[in-house]
Amino acid sequence: MAKLLLISINPIYAKTIYEGSKRIELRGSLPKKLHGHKAFIYETAPVSKITGWIRIGGFIQMRKDEFWRRFGLMTGITEDEFFNYFSGMVDAHGIYIDSAHHLKIPFSLKDFKLNKPPHSWRYINYHPYIDDDLFLLTLTL
Repeated sequence: MAKLLLISINPIYAKTIYEGSKRIELRGSLPKKLHGHKAFIYETAPVSKITGWIRIGGFIQMRKDEFWRRFGLMTGITEDEFFNYFSGMVDAHGIYIDSAHHLKIPFSLKDFKLNKPPHSWRYINYHPYIDDDLFLLTLTL
């Protein structure tokens, strides 16, 4: 079975992803390379729903000072927030967002046969009704 990602994101940052101002989602660790694949966005409380998906453009991992210098404006956070997030780590990790799609009708975790959200990210199994681009586009239009 093909694998997709489900990532947990604070609603404040999910909004900036959907608006297009946040192009890199920061993570403490990264999954295996899935360039061009989808990741579904689970908005944490108070939303607590799967509200959309992104097409992954690539992954970035480098020393945090270099990461901030090159990509800081694309992270949607301040420099202080960035360095606090990666405090104690040598490298920073990010998911480059190629495109973002907000669903008109959010999914519950139960729709994905899940009982609890991921702490950061997790793989989910392919399911025909969620992995068909045409279906997803009809939900986002």
